[in-house]
Amino acid sequence: MEERMDGDQEKRKKKDMRGIITALASPFLQGELDFVSFKKLLQFQVNQGIDGFVVNGTTAESPCLLPEEVEQLFEWTKKEAKEAFLILGVGGNCTKNTLANIKKAEEWQADAVLAVVPYYNKPPQRGLIWHFKTLADKSQLPLFLYNVPARTGVGLSLESIVELSGHPNIKGIKEASGDKELGRKIMEKTRKDFILLSGDDDTCFDLCALGAQGVVSVVSHILGQEMKQLFKIIKRGEKGEQALKEYKDKYKALLKRIYCESNPIGIKMALHLMGLFHSAELRSPLLALSELETKKLKEEMQRTRLLSEEKENL
Repeated sequence: MEERMDGDQEKRKKKDMRGIITALASPFLQGELDFVSFKKLLQFQVNQGIDGFVVNGTTAESPCLLPEEVEQLFEWTKKEAKEAFLILGVGGNCTKNTLANIKKAEEWQADAVLAVVPYYNKPPQRGLIWHFKTLADKSQLPLFLYNVPARTGVGLSLESIVELSGHPNIKGIKEASGDKELGRKIMEKTRKDFILLSGDDDTCFDLCALGAQGVVSVVSHILGQEMKQLFKIIKRGEKGEQALKEYKDKYKALLKRIYCESNPIGIKMALHLMGLFHSAELRSPLLALSELETKKLKEEMQRTRLLSEEKENL
């Protein structure tokens, strides 16, 4: 068992966990997970060329998922997306509970785990460092930090990120503060193979142009192919600025509509309008997008040719 786990660890460490990564939404129908829609979404994502997936992240409505539902979503993703790498969201605001979640990720054979900064109890920086080092010490899987201060109430400081990047089992960070300067400094001050993934759709490609190695995205649910193409252009350094400007000009208003309310409200409605989800249903206290905002979203999706009059699902 020990020998097999060591071999698996080596394979995971060699996996190139970069590129366009979708933080998967969880489809619901009448209060239950809708696996028909989930399979349809995964097949669409694979056809779009998505490199990897985050299961049980913010977009999945992780606070409202039962443990057995997380396992079901992970197993479906592993089955349908055989070539992609899979990162399981395990984070919480209790070190002991997070370690228990990591054990499950090991059993399910995830490629890596993603641990959010502990929320609500708002530990000081020394507490955050202790928390993440403890996770990394005990995890058999590579660990990604997840910095999203707008949701957690506290964020990792640059100094804390630099210190944590020295741990050999901390593979990288999903940086979702939207602070491009912080992203630039992370790349400047951390080790060469420390992976910076942007977790903010508004600024993700600006960060990639500065050197970030990938994006954990929400809009890649519907713009996966376009994002893959732009990422390749930026990384090749060929007319990247012009391609980025064209992308922003075309999709800026769409992103505004997707994020007009808390994620994943907008993207679930978009997936429903495209016919990928039977329903735009969420679990309370999140509620479906209002009629007015749905109309605005639909108009933007038609303008950007993601939706035609014939394809309207409502």
